[in-house]
Amino acid sequence: MKSKSNKGATTAALTLLITSGMLASALGIRQVNDENSVTAWVVNKNMSAGQTVTVHDVEQKSIDPSNYSNIALSVQNPRALIGQKLATNKMVEQPLFDTDFIREKSQNLSEAIPAGRVLYTLKLNTLDIPLSRIHKGDRLDIVAKTNRLVRTVARDVQLIGVSKGPKSQA
Repeated sequence: MKSKSNKGATTAALTLLITSGMLASALGIRQVNDENSVTAWVVNKNMSAGQTVTVHDVEQKSIDPSNYSNIALSVQNPRALIGQKLATNKMVEQPLFDTDFIREKSQNLSEAIPAGRVLYTLKLNTLDIPLSRIHKGDRLDIVAKTNRLVRTVARDVQLIGVSKGPKSQA
């Protein structure tokens, strides 16, 4: 018996296999690189303390979180940056944090809420939140549990502060 040779089909299949493997590798590398970076607002030029931040002074960039231990606390809302005066000197591509700006003497609660955000107070009967482990600026999800149902009430909530309430005199 004679066997038929399908060199063209074998070559096409091999080429398709190699191409799909290269594409899958490229997508995998891109996914890993995206995991290792955080998006933050940075200054696009050197700025000194006392300068007012304008729209042309900031841009959003991906930053390697290993360079900044507290990058999660960087300002995420650009409207909170514009018009603010810097309290510290900033170099090109340094992220902006809430502590980098000159603050007024006292700030009431409505002024503490970043622009574009809504204040909601959450009262809990039993305090199940480990307050020593969460800090101002932390982002978390709020999950509610009823008899048999657990559901996410809010996602990516930013903690602004914790009220310990009035002190009871016992």
